[in-house]
This record gives sequence, structure tokens and C-alpha cells, in this order.
Amino acid sequence: MSRATLHRGRRRREREEIERLLGAYDSSGTTQTDFAHANRLSVATLRFWLRRRRDGAGGLDPRPALIPVTLRPSMGGVDRWIEIVLGNGRELRVPIDTDPARVKHLVSVLDS
Repeated sequence: MSRATLHRGRRRREREEIERLLGAYDSSGTTQTDFAHANRLSVATLRFWLRRRRDGAGGLDPRPALIPVTLRPSMGGVDRWIEIVLGNGRELRVPIDTDPARVKHLVSVLDS
């Protein structure tokens, strides 16, 4: 059983328990709402932890900033677009010469 303390009527979890719960959420394949309810968490708390992990705050390991990419030539020659499929299923298609900082910003907005 994990150690937890009450703080102003709220349960405070140890970092290890938070990381374990986030790992369980990642592999659960369920929605945030369903996972939170099944684990007696508020949805807001789960989202807060996910946001902190994404931003690299609070000692939680952020998700990798880079992922493997496979480039395929288009059927009609050189493709002038880049398509990015995010973990949440959303897709982003931008011109190949788009500023990388702009792409990073768009991905962060669509991934939240």
C-alpha cells in the first residue's frame, strides 16, 4: 500500500505512486475519465499529472521529445508536405518548409 498524507482534505501521493499510476494509464488504453474513476482519482488530478509530466515539471519524466520517423516517397515524386500523426490520433499536415518552431508549437497545441 502506498504512503499518502492528507493535506486540506486532499490525498497527497508519493512521486513513485504518481509515476506508477501514469504508467498504468499509458498502457490502459482507456479514457482519462474512465481511468481516473477506476483508480479513485479526480480527472483534474490525472490531467494535472499528465501536464506536469509532459512539461517535465515536478520530477516526473517527460515523454520523449523525439520519436522514430519513417519517410516514404510519394507516388508522384517529391512530396511537398509533412504529415504528423500524434499519439491521440490527430493528424497535422504542414508544408515541408514550415519553421520547426512553428511545427513544435502546433504539435503541443494538438497533443494537449
